[in-house]
Amino acid sequence: MKQFLFLLLSFIFLNCANNHSNLKIEQNVKSISDEEIKKAAVSFHAWYIKSITDEKNVLVEMKIIEGENGKCQVDYNLYLNELRKLGTVSEKFITSEKLRMNGCADKISDIDWKEFKEADAYAYEEFCDFIYYYYWIKRQEPVSGVEAGEIERQDNGKIKVVLKLYDEYKGQKQYYDFGSALLAVENNKLMIVDILIATK
Repeated sequence: MKQFLFLLLSFIFLNCANNHSNLKIEQNVKSISDEEIKKAAVSFHAWYIKSITDEKNVLVEMKIIEGENGKCQVDYNLYLNELRKLGTVSEKFITSEKLRMNGCADKISDIDWKEFKEADAYAYEEFCDFIYYYYWIKRQEPVSGVEAGEIERQDNGKIKVVLKLYDEYKGQKQYYDFGSALLAVENNKLMIVDILIATK
């Protein structure tokens, strides 16, 4: 009987603690201003677009370099380190980025550097398609900028923000669908935990 009572009290205590934790997360999310949310939501794309349009700082997700053994080697450490410097990108997102590029890294490491340099365009598109275009804007040419759209505060404590990429010509902006950023509070900071690309 005592053991049953102990288990029952433990369950009630844990349930109350969990409800309190969920309430605290919801309160934290509700207390964040729309302006702060939008600023965090576009931070990755604002940096990404600036990086690919600045001739002095062309930074893509990864670079294929010559390894010590004459084979190709993928280097994405600079990219991942730059993401950390933003201060708005979660380690969850950084880990998912590394996993996304690992398939290409594994395949390309079997190819001779000389063969890679002399290959026809798009020769390695099958397993490294994102080295031929800008993955995070889904285009081969840069865009002019990014803006945040609709904000959805979710019950699980996450915040979904629509991302609107655009081209600008003679002061006129032409928007196109891209997707959304998913944010969460981590260590009292609003962080991008995922970027969801819209499917057509």
